[in-house]
Amino acid sequence: MNDMMVGSDAYDAINERLGEMLTEAANRTKENGRKTLKGYDV
Repeated sequence: MNDMMVGSDAYDAINERLGEMLTEAANRTKENGRKTLKGYDV
């Protein structure tokens, strides 16, 4: 991917997906009775 460019509209899509991923990871963290989000939650 080093030889590719990123269109400016991609940043909004990336940000939206990242937010979804973090919400899902936070839910898994809570379901496991923890308050610390870890790599395996993502």
